[in-house]
Amino acid sequence: MITAKLVRLFEDGFGTVGLLVVKKGEDILRLTTLELPWRGNRQRQSCIPDGEYPCKRSTTGRFKGYEVLNVPGRTNIEIHPFNMTGETEGCIGVGEYYRHDYRGQIWESSEALRRLLSFAGEEMMLLTITRLEL
Repeated sequence: MITAKLVRLFEDGFGTVGLLVVKKGEDILRLTTLELPWRGNRQRQSCIPDGEYPCKRSTTGRFKGYEVLNVPGRTNIEIHPFNMTGETEGCIGVGEYYRHDYRGQIWESSEALRRLLSFAGEEMMLLTITRLEL
């Protein structure tokens, strides 16, 4: 199984920005992530809780990325491309980079998902989500 760690770096009123590190054997892929701010795990309004989640390749979902499974009180959570928090209802967006002067946005999201799909393929992925602790 592929392992992935999403470290949420910071949150502002626009969204939650993180770093996704995916490990397959000795190979590592790093992507930027964007989610909604924490709003008590409310459906379609919040990022999901920190924790450990299995993910499977979604071939029937809307975006055909990865479905995040076993999220308490939530369904239909996917890792998929979007560039702004206004384009999500609680999913995890992947991108190539984030710019501080464009809050609530990530860039080259479709390319980032393409890279993730190429890297991880059809394998199950164990995703661990944490917040940066200083």
